[in-house]
Amino acid sequence: MRTVRLCFFAIKSADFLQFSFLLYIFVADFNFQAMHSIHKYWLILLTFIVMVSPVTAQTSWLESLGINLDFDIDVPKPVVTYRDLIDVGSARHMTGSVCVVYLFVGTETNRWTPAEIEATAQKLYAAEDWLKAQAWKWGKKVDFKNYSIKKQLIDDNIPSSPFQPEAVGYPKSVLRRFGYNNDKELHEILTRKTGCSQFLVLVFPHISGRCYASAINKNMARRGSGKSMPECCMLYKISDDTGRELQVGRIAHEMLHLFGAWDFYALGPNDKERADKAAKLYPSSIMLRSYGNIEDRSIDELTAWLVGLTRKENEWYKDLMPPVP
Repeated sequence: MRTVRLCFFAIKSADFLQFSFLLYIFVADFNFQAMHSIHKYWLILLTFIVMVSPVTAQTSWLESLGINLDFDIDVPKPVVTYRDLIDVGSARHMTGSVCVVYLFVGTETNRWTPAEIEATAQKLYAAEDWLKAQAWKWGKKVDFKNYSIKKQLIDDNIPSSPFQPEAVGYPKSVLRRFGYNNDKELHEILTRKTGCSQFLVLVFPHISGRCYASAINKNMARRGSGKSMPECCMLYKISDDTGRELQVGRIAHEMLHLFGAWDFYALGPNDKERADKAAKLYPSSIMLRSYGNIEDRSIDELTAWLVGLTRKENEWYKDLMPPVP
């Protein structure tokens, strides 16, 4: 009977790993070798049924035996804290040498022209110069080494918003179409060619969309390739939330996200209190407003700590962390 109880705990959680763990406890407790043969066969049969049957079928079968499944099991989920978002991924901190991989994606009817590519590249260089100057104000040096993928990719299915299902993985899918199929191999190639131990990827689509950054947190890094996991931005030619051409400040803003920076504007109707507090503390922060003259913007003390420009930390920083989706 204990075998059955252990199995339906796993069924309710629909988690095979948990089932395996409970099964291990059972075997360790009862000494499998010492079990009667009929008990061994029962255990093996029940394990097979749990593995191959749909959860609904498993549940119905156990209930037919008179076993009550009317209880809840809480399966803990990884929690992302404000410390889990910094010093992780391919762009860990904004110091030292950082390789910036940038590439352009157009559609069949809306391709980048050579003049547009050059103008956008100049905006990128201006954003990098601003970031260097800001780092210097905090007593740190950062050097960006640009690695341009010259060939323009044509794709008629570019996501235009971070809320689309394919948005998070899209920059990596672009890299794969250019032949970079492995995170660690890409990291090794960039390190060999540029001498940089850190890198980030900027994708410039020739459509209107909402710019976003796909930064890495520690939970993601544990499941992936750690410091080789590419951190990427999507930087659209036209921003659909403002209707404006891509500006230097927006490029700098999204790049800072990859190093760990937070947004200070409200990310939803329930986020106004946090955003108001941030606006009072850091009214000129690039993480609050990225449009307009970039020389009127700055890297505030909290952002400086998040991106590795200072080690001075205040306990109340966590109060300004954006809600984790």
